[in-house]
Amino acid sequence: MSMEFDDDFLACCGVQQRDNVTFRHELLYTNTLGDYANIPLVGDEPPYCVESFLVLRTQMTLAMRERQDRTDPARIIDVGAGVGATATKLAGFFKEKVLAGELEVYATSTGLERGYYFEAAHKRVDAGVGTPLRLARAEWMHERYGDNVTYLTTNMSHILALPDDLLGTFDIVHERNAVTPWSRIPGLHIRRIGELVAPDGMYMVDKQATERVLGPSNSYDTQQRLGAIQDAHQALQTDYGMTMTDAVQAGAHAGQDMTYRAFLGPDALPVTTYLPTDAGG
Repeated sequence: MSMEFDDDFLACCGVQQRDNVTFRHELLYTNTLGDYANIPLVGDEPPYCVESFLVLRTQMTLAMRERQDRTDPARIIDVGAGVGATATKLAGFFKEKVLAGELEVYATSTGLERGYYFEAAHKRVDAGVGTPLRLARAEWMHERYGDNVTYLTTNMSHILALPDDLLGTFDIVHERNAVTPWSRIPGLHIRRIGELVAPDGMYMVDKQATERVLGPSNSYDTQQRLGAIQDAHQALQTDYGMTMTDAVQAGAHAGQDMTYRAFLGPDALPVTTYLPTDAGG
C-alpha cells in the first residue's frame, strides 16, 4: 500500500525549498539544449513543467529519508538523457545533497560522452538546427554541475547489463522518447527499466513514446512492438507490484491528466504537484 501524505509532511517539504529565487529560475525556467523545462507535465496556463515535478519529487524523497532515518542515498536516473541537461540541472539544484552523499544523479544515453555530444550539437547548430543560446546555456550547466552527475555510457542492449547493485535502488526513473519507442524488443527493455525502481520509487515515461515506434519498422513490426509495450506495462503491474497512473493523484493538479504515464512501487508516495511558485520552481 502506498504511503499517504499528512499535513506535517507537506509542510516539511514546503519549508525545504531553496530561498534563492534567481537560482531556481535559472535552473528550472532557462531553456537549454535537450532539457525538459519546456515540456509540460500538466497542460495548465502556465504549464507545470517536468523539471518542476522532478525537483518536487526529489525534495519529497529526501524529506522522507530524513524522517525514516535512512542513510542510503536517494537515486535519480534519466534513461536516454541526450546531453544530460535536466540531470545536470537537478545535480546543480541539489548540489549540497549530492556532495554530502545523500543524492546520486545518473544519466544514460547511447554514446553519452559530454565532449562528443556537444561537438555534434555544435554541428547541428551550425547547420541551422537549434539555437546557439540554448547550446551555450547547456554547456554552461555542464561546466558548473556536470561533475555531480554519474554518466553511464550505454545503449539499449547494455541496459540489460547494468550493474546488479543498481537494481531496485532508484527513487525516480525518468524516460522521454528514448528506450520505449526505439527498442526493437521493448518488452524486455521496459521490464529491465522496471527492475531499477525501488519499492518506494517511480518510473515515468512520456505517453507519446508508448503510442509510437521510431526507427525502421514495417506495419507488422510496428504492431508487434506497440503490443509489446502494452504487455510490458501490464507486467510492471502484475509481476513487479507497481501501480500505473496517467493522472496526478494529489496536490494542486489532482485528477488532471498528465503527458506522462507513471508506475509507482508498492510503497511509493502518490504523484503530486504544486504550482511552480509553491514548489520552489
